Amino acid sequence: MTKISRRDFLKVSFTAGGALLVGTYLEACAPADLTDTPLPMPTGTSTAIPEPPFQPNLHIRIDTEGVVTLIIHRSEMGQGVRTSLAMILAEELEADWSTVRIEQMDASKGVNQITSGSGSILINYDRLRELASVARRILVEAAAQFWGVTPEECKAENGEVVRMASGERVGYGQLVAIANTLDSKPRPELKDPKDFKLIGTSLQRVDDPDIVTGRAIYGLDVRVPNMLYAVVARPPVLRGELLEYDSTQAESEAGVRAVVEIPGGVAVIAENTWAAIQGRAALKLTWEDGENESLSSEAIRQQLVDKMDAAIAEEKATPLKTIEAVYETPYLAHAAMEPVNCVADVCADVCELWIPTQNPQAVQEFVEARLGLPTIVHVTLLGGGFGRKLEVDYALEAVEVSKAFGGPVQVVWTREDDIQYDFYRQVTYHWMKAGWDNDGKLGLWRHYLAGQGISGVAYQAGTEVLNEDIAVLYDFDGRISTSYLVNLPVRTGPWRGVVSATNAFANECFVDEVAAALGRDPFEFRMSSLRKNDLLRAALELAVEKSDWDSPLDEGHGRGIACHKTYGQTSVAMVAEVSVKDGGVHVHKVTCAISCGQVIHPDMVIQQMEGSIAFGLTSLLKGEITYKDGRVQQGNFHDYPLLQMSEMPEVEVYMVEDSRPPQGLGEMGVPPIVPAVVNAIFNATGIRIRRTPIRPGDLLVS
Repeated sequence: MTKISRRDFLKVSFTAGGALLVGTYLEACAPADLTDTPLPMPTGTSTAIPEPPFQPNLHIRIDTEGVVTLIIHRSEMGQGVRTSLAMILAEELEADWSTVRIEQMDASKGVNQITSGSGSILINYDRLRELASVARRILVEAAAQFWGVTPEECKAENGEVVRMASGERVGYGQLVAIANTLDSKPRPELKDPKDFKLIGTSLQRVDDPDIVTGRAIYGLDVRVPNMLYAVVARPPVLRGELLEYDSTQAESEAGVRAVVEIPGGVAVIAENTWAAIQGRAALKLTWEDGENESLSSEAIRQQLVDKMDAAIAEEKATPLKTIEAVYETPYLAHAAMEPVNCVADVCADVCELWIPTQNPQAVQEFVEARLGLPTIVHVTLLGGGFGRKLEVDYALEAVEVSKAFGGPVQVVWTREDDIQYDFYRQVTYHWMKAGWDNDGKLGLWRHYLAGQGISGVAYQAGTEVLNEDIAVLYDFDGRISTSYLVNLPVRTGPWRGVVSATNAFANECFVDEVAAALGRDPFEFRMSSLRKNDLLRAALELAVEKSDWDSPLDEGHGRGIACHKTYGQTSVAMVAEVSVKDGGVHVHKVTCAISCGQVIHPDMVIQQMEGSIAFGLTSLLKGEITYKDGRVQQGNFHDYPLLQMSEMPEVEVYMVEDSRPPQGLGEMGVPPIVPAVVNAIFNATGIRIRRTPIRPGDLLVS
């Protein structure tokens, strides 16, 4: 006979393939009458204890069948990080890729799990290689003991260890028992990159089969026993407060199970999402709008202008010939295809969450602080993130709903919720000035930026975020870049590329303005202004070569160029070809060159650049969040549209040979696309675009 306790009862866990399996659940959540219930051992079952797997660290587990499970600690939101990290581990481990499986790590205090700043590969490349190398060397030692030879007489190869003198082979699975007895701590010996077999190839993504067949589990796919669904009514004005509510009609809606008040709103809990949404619509709510009831986009802009005017007033006169320009960008929502959501189950002595998050450790930390309970955080696939899912607000909200209701609840945000209660990309206002002498030599460059810091709870930053990548890329004399923080009540957070995108828009467009004023070719002017060892030079040269920069264009067409070095790491240059007709712009082609260090998966480089271009073009052609009477004016894709497939240009991506370790990809293609297109518009029409998005009438030639 064997026993099963509450903690062993009915926990929902995730397999590598994303399928939900019945396993163990939470002790305090299981029915009391099942505690210590004896279960009969099935007839014919062996009582022998199976050999435990070989697990030398948090990331690698090998069982006796030779299956290699790689535990991935970063969040997958479409960027392919689970595949890339698995490839790094498998490469250095000398694993047979056909035996490799992946498992998503729950929130763990033992390793940095935040997925942000395009740093998943950059930060973990060396560390994971070292961990895998140590595991490989232990397996080699185990094989040496198996044969009674020295480790130097053996080598690992494709999931096996080979005895070099005889050619004998033993699989990793056969070495598990011996490996578990070794008290060895060998130093890592990393492979020479010329011997890589996996890194540098375009393998099928580990998630692809499950994603295309619908087996993959995103946050909205999670189902746990006895789970109900909830939506939350929130104050329509920033920091508004609930005065009173009447839930009588809401509670009479079919399928509605409860209405509960939580900090910051009222939750309607129902048997399905539609019933919850209908119940919310039936609530009668009275809000106190508070001090932000008159907030408007015009008032926000005026605060930025006032801050900048005060800064400009301190500028001294110069004998140089000068030009000035102002560039502006609005608040932007993230608008990921999967709105934020969370399943929470708050029990008497533990809390369990299933959540699409980029920041599982912050979720765990903030929830534990809120509840005073140990918290288990399961990370699902993310249907896009772009920085929004670094925050913890939606996790804390789900926890409050579950606690108030007393059971597992999936809190779902509608598209309107997701857009109107986002942590937006900051609004920015840039003042640019350049000056040169009679010989055309620059002696003055100014980039002053007024904007808002990041106000998110879990990802706070102030002036330093405004300073990020603000410094001009070029070796101009007299260059000064300064940011001025403006305190505004709007919720802000990291948005793909953070401030790099807005700074590249201002810098790279103004560089073109200066080049035009000096009668210089934009490409040649950039090259002459970069230091000789700057990796941007190679990216610019490759982009220009592949785009046929100097070739003739059709009438009404123009080419523009721009580049950026995001976070000082990855260099990206783009050439855009556009045409303008009847006040509308059509982007025909984008040629992209990238210098990003060692490439793990070439197809992912291309995919990330293509996705970045679509993301950036949306911000240029469509994206804007505005305020009126304290309320966000946009609410769904009819008034916050995304780039359509028919609007996507042809994209060619080329990689510069770069011997550095991997330098990051996810955000790097966003900054240069907007200025490349804007500069192409000028080349086609002579019109300068200095604010985004492009509005009706901006491109009408008088």
